[in-house]
Amino acid sequence: MPQTSLQTNRQKLHTFIKSNWVFYLTGFLLLLGMKYFYSRTNVNSLTWLLAPTAWWVQALSDIPFHFVPYEGYVNHTYQFVIARSCSGMQFMIITIATLLFPFVPQMDTERKKIRWTISILPASYMLTILVNIIRILLSIYLPVIMQKSLSGSFLTPARLHTLIGTFVYFTSLFLIYHLAGLLSRQSFLKILPPVFFYLALVLGVPLLNRSWQNSEKQFAEYALLVVCVCLIVIFLYRIWNLLSKTASGFFRRFYHFRVRSR
Repeated sequence: MPQTSLQTNRQKLHTFIKSNWVFYLTGFLLLLGMKYFYSRTNVNSLTWLLAPTAWWVQALSDIPFHFVPYEGYVNHTYQFVIARSCSGMQFMIITIATLLFPFVPQMDTERKKIRWTISILPASYMLTILVNIIRILLSIYLPVIMQKSLSGSFLTPARLHTLIGTFVYFTSLFLIYHLAGLLSRQSFLKILPPVFFYLALVLGVPLLNRSWQNSEKQFAEYALLVVCVCLIVIFLYRIWNLLSKTASGFFRRFYHFRVRSR
C-alpha cells in the first residue's frame, strides 16, 4: 500500500513538472532578469514606471513634480522625491511571482496557461502604478497630518514611511491575489503564496546576498517593522474571513428558514 501511494505521488509530480516546467522556467528567468536590471539601473531607466506614477500623483494631489536626472521626480515645497526606490519595481516583481506560480498549475489547458502568463505582465504593470500612487499619496500627506506625533517619538518619518509602504504593498498583494482567484475561477483561501513571495523578495533576497551586512542595525529594524505589519494584516484578514463566513452562514440559514416557513 505505501509503495502504491509513493508511485502515485511520483506520477503526480511527474505530470505537474511536465505540464508546468516551461512556464515556471520562463517566469523564473523573467523575474531574475528584472531583479538584475533593477539592481544595476538608475532612476533615468525607470521612467516607464515613475513617469505615469508621478503624473497621477500630481493630478490627484495638485502637487507639482519635475524630473531631475539621476534623482527622480522632485517637489521642493514638500521636500519629497519620487526616486528609484519609489518606482514600485520590487512590488511589480512580487506581483508577477504571486500571479504566476500559484495560478498556472490550476489552468487545465496549455492555451489558458499561455494566455494567463502573458496577461499578468501588463496587469502587474498597471496594478503596480495604481498601488504606488496610493502609497506615495499617503507618504506625502500622513507625515504632514501626524507632524506632532512624529517629533521626538518612536514613530520617526523613516519608520512611518516603512510602515506605510509595507501596509499598502502587502495588503494590495492580498487583494490582487484573491481578485485573481475570482477572475481565474479558482478557489484560493490559503494565504501562503502572497506571504511567501512578499517576505522572500523583501527580506529573503537581502539576507541571501548579504546586502544587509553594511547596515545590520537598520536592516534588523526594517525587518522587524515589516514582519510586524505583515502579521497585523494577516490577523485582520483572518478576522475578516471569520466574520464573512459567519455572516454568510447566518444569511444562508435565515434564507432557508424563510423558504421553509412559506
